[in-house]
Amino acid sequence: MVLFGSKVGLRRFSANSSYNIDGASAVYKHLFTIALAVPAFLLAASGKRLIGVGQMGNDVVDIAATVLEDRQSCTEAIGSDPGMDIIVVKLRFHVKGDNKISLWKDDFTLLSGKDGQRSQPLAPSEIAGHMSLIVTENGVRSASGPSHRPSFGGIGLGGQMGGVGNSAPATQAEAKIEDKSQEPENPVLAVLKEKAIPEKEVTDSEEGLLYFLLDGKPPKPKELTLIYKSSGGRVLLDFK
Repeated sequence: MVLFGSKVGLRRFSANSSYNIDGASAVYKHLFTIALAVPAFLLAASGKRLIGVGQMGNDVVDIAATVLEDRQSCTEAIGSDPGMDIIVVKLRFHVKGDNKISLWKDDFTLLSGKDGQRSQPLAPSEIAGHMSLIVTENGVRSASGPSHRPSFGGIGLGGQMGGVGNSAPATQAEAKIEDKSQEPENPVLAVLKEKAIPEKEVTDSEEGLLYFLLDGKPPKPKELTLIYKSSGGRVLLDFK
């Protein structure tokens, strides 16, 4: 004989009752399903995390990376809200053997398989400096400042480029830069500089962040490829 509690009081059931053990099991199963659904609902309400990981190398270097696309994950990695929706790549760069490789942030390109957009890393000053970017509905362009970034047809790789393969062509971006030279230095700038991957000659391993910007809704992590091309050879790293 089983006692089953309800909001209307205790009911008495037996094996011969119309509400038998199978019925009770169905109720418990339903309640268990609801209990599992509640955390998932709360997680969705707190914002979807867009995170991917990847690792690849060649005879000279090994590269391990984690791509962060949602604002919360980027803020946690940087230690401060960057003030704009960027893509952050946490990078570990390892040089094999007795090799010496000069590491520059512009050795890297982020490629979107979704629409063919390419972006080279932004300098911290392009995110939070006195001459920072303004994102328009037509896209973005890099701010002024020294860079090793090459250009093709007068367009720096930090901005948008045309589509590749059969992908849709990238939107033509408007070049707009906000002049904040009369304002105090943004405290986020120092944090971005501190967390950025160091540009130096590497003989062992270096870790740090790369900052990217793509126009429109961010692609899924598995649609992104990090391209490395320099004196250390060429590496294509796909995220999962």
